[in-house]
Amino acid sequence: MKYFKMQKTPVFYVLKEPIDKPFRNSYTPPIAGRLDASGEGEECNCSKQTKEKNLIDTSNKLFELTVNMPLSNQNVGRSRHWSSAAKVKDKWVKALRTAEVLTDSGVHLDLHTFLADVLGGKPVAQKVGIVTTRVLGKGMRLFDMDSIGRGDCKEALDAIVKCGILTDDSPKHVAWWFGQQDDTQRSEGPFTVFTFYGAK
Repeated sequence: MKYFKMQKTPVFYVLKEPIDKPFRNSYTPPIAGRLDASGEGEECNCSKQTKEKNLIDTSNKLFELTVNMPLSNQNVGRSRHWSSAAKVKDKWVKALRTAEVLTDSGVHLDLHTFLADVLGGKPVAQKVGIVTTRVLGKGMRLFDMDSIGRGDCKEALDAIVKCGILTDDSPKHVAWWFGQQDDTQRSEGPFTVFTFYGAK
């Protein structure tokens, strides 16, 4: 299907700054350089082995999933009983039922329609990379940068799997993940955006 074809000449990045928008307090490693598939572009001051391990492709954006539920940094599920994590996961599953998907062609769909008509009732077939964006609401404070991936972020990704978007969140299906925060849309927040990219 159109949404999941890799571009012929992908652009590769070694992370240093947040992708898309320069959100504050983003939890990302550094960009060493930018190279296209032909090897042209800005030079990367790192070894070939480092490039192979750390390069990610952000040119092939598949879709965005916007969920009307904020991320928490309570670290639920890491230090509490498993039943607490299960309850949080169920809340994310419920929130995902009303989630909205923005396709790579700019079409807005509810999740049910996207799963049925775009994915054909099956999980995304290719490996992906995921950017999770915590959009703050009025009066909310930015997390410490190392807290974005804690709390209920794992339960949110588990809920995405349970809803049928992904087969699993293991390295076989998800090549990379990182999180960032957006404090520029407080009048519309809080909510969470999951951006999916094609990955190798």
